[in-house]
Amino acid sequence: MNKALTLALYATLGVSCAAFAEPPVVKLDTQVISATGILSDIDDTPIHTQVITARQLEFMQAKVLTDGLQYSSGLKIHKTVKQGSKVSMQGVDANYVLVLKDGLPFISPTGSETDLSQISLAGIERIEIIKGSGSALYGSSAMGGVINLISKETDISQLEFDHQQGKYQSGSEQDLQQSSLFASKLLGQQKISLQAFRKTSPETNIDKSSVSTDASQQTLNNLELRLDHHHGAGYFTNPHSMSYLRLNYLDDEKIQTRNPIVYPGQGSFSNEYKTDSKKLSLDAGIRQLTSALFDQGSIMMRYENYEEQSGNRDSLAGDSNQRKVESQLLKIESQLNNQLQFDSISHSISYGLSYQNNAMVQNKIGTGIAEIDDKESSSIEAYVQNDVITQSFGEFIPGLRLQQDSDFGFHSNAKINWMYEISNTNNVATKLRLSYGQGYRTPDLKQRFYLFDHSNLGYIITGNEELKPEESNNFNMTLSMKYFTNRLEVSTYYNDYKNKIETSYQGGIDNISQYNYRNVGRAVTQGADVSLILQPTQAFYWQQSLAYLEAENLDAKERLENQPLWSYKTQLNYSLNPSLVVSLYGSLEKDSYKGMYDSDNDGVEDAERKTTQDLIQVWDVKLSYRVNSKLKLSAGIDNLLNEVLDPSIDANVEVDDREIESRLLTLGVNLTF
Repeated sequence: MNKALTLALYATLGVSCAAFAEPPVVKLDTQVISATGILSDIDDTPIHTQVITARQLEFMQAKVLTDGLQYSSGLKIHKTVKQGSKVSMQGVDANYVLVLKDGLPFISPTGSETDLSQISLAGIERIEIIKGSGSALYGSSAMGGVINLISKETDISQLEFDHQQGKYQSGSEQDLQQSSLFASKLLGQQKISLQAFRKTSPETNIDKSSVSTDASQQTLNNLELRLDHHHGAGYFTNPHSMSYLRLNYLDDEKIQTRNPIVYPGQGSFSNEYKTDSKKLSLDAGIRQLTSALFDQGSIMMRYENYEEQSGNRDSLAGDSNQRKVESQLLKIESQLNNQLQFDSISHSISYGLSYQNNAMVQNKIGTGIAEIDDKESSSIEAYVQNDVITQSFGEFIPGLRLQQDSDFGFHSNAKINWMYEISNTNNVATKLRLSYGQGYRTPDLKQRFYLFDHSNLGYIITGNEELKPEESNNFNMTLSMKYFTNRLEVSTYYNDYKNKIETSYQGGIDNISQYNYRNVGRAVTQGADVSLILQPTQAFYWQQSLAYLEAENLDAKERLENQPLWSYKTQLNYSLNPSLVVSLYGSLEKDSYKGMYDSDNDGVEDAERKTTQDLIQVWDVKLSYRVNSKLKLSAGIDNLLNEVLDPSIDANVEVDDREIESRLLTLGVNLTF
């Protein structure tokens, strides 16, 4: 901790002598699209939006979405059972947070949370984050928030190659390697782009006396080919109109070694947990359409096929204990916009239609049992919102989304956003934003039709076709003050969720525990975030945030697990000279509730799990040195304080939230032509 504070103090003291003629070390994006579906200035949109720019991602040395989100206020990254990662927002579970790329959703292998470790940031211009319900604009999966990745748009031919090599201080002798390639070529009115990413990371084992590893080996390959065509003047097109076709392929393999498995009378056999995922997606669309009926419009489509085989694999049984799931997604969406003026009131009306179809098949390989047998669901949705700008009463955005689901019938979501400029004097602009949104989420196919038969391990999990949709009411308020490039924001929120779907214990049959999904939960999350951005000179950028969160399961009368009561996050970038930038990143979390456990083996959870270390902190240091316009070098130290969990702790009684990987040293090179 002392080293990290020393670095922060040194950078702060250096501000007084830092004045350069080069552009700011971090330049904030001025335009966003996720909040309203229309490109607008971030300071003028009534819906509070957080933006992570390409420049910030560059200094973070973020290669996948897990890296890019870990220092954002109000977000928490969780490790999944399959050694991937997921995000919760304002204390809300990951399956309520919709992750998009250019406005279209990623598919998840089981119909709920998206694996962030699979999403490459190669070719990404910025990440836009909206907290609170986005269901009125984005549909049922967005009842807790939206994360939208915006692709890089360039009108020049270019080639960029990036490579990073990393070494863990302990736990593994193998290297971490991450490489990406971005290439674009203009061919008259057409542009062809290629994005490629490859990551190989080793298993890490903190406890040398154990065969079982703490983190999995991952081999991730992602390839994307995109063709853009710029149109001329036509009946529905203009010189700004552009159609695109994008093909994306992903191959992700994660392997985690576990302790050998013993088969009575046959001996001991090597054992591992393996997840092998393959995804193919096709995007097509056209933007910036115009006609006599509407001022601006777009149509876009995504088809995605996702296959995943996962589970325990030992040298005797082979793949027989694994499961294979195949998911398909088809989404077609349109959005039109009309600009109207009545007296002194401006209206920007957005409206559109959306069709989505999801299908899933899942089989247990060893038995051939169909755990989800060729199930599918579909929905047709229509939405409308009106961005109303008045001279005296601020800006309003009421919105409504109507949904007809193939299995759950009709439902509607309403929202209202309001922004009011309190003052704008002496270069200080103060604005208040208020929002209310209804959330709605239909049960996914896994929750309805699942049959997870692990009788050999003593339990079975089944789906429930009688599940009801989950609903929520979300309230958010943000007060922002901006002084040149400095910004202070204070946000409060209250989210009320009902009909929450949880795994429920239903008793035992023949000594096998029976679980199924039920609408048994009602939860409330409430809290506040304070965010401060200081940029007194072009050479200095410091973003820090303090968050307080109360998250309670009202039915169980206890806090939601693994959500910190307090968290502090900081990002500091400082130019020592026009070529060298030093960055410090920190995340501190305090007082997470760990749930209950059965202390006397009587089948009743009667004791609260302990927390090994109440304050969990992670500090990273990054260096970026630009040699010339074509060559940039980088270096980094992740987990600077080398805080790692204690593998000897009984996780059923006590939880250690520290890192499962030791200090990581990295070197990188970036070439641009």
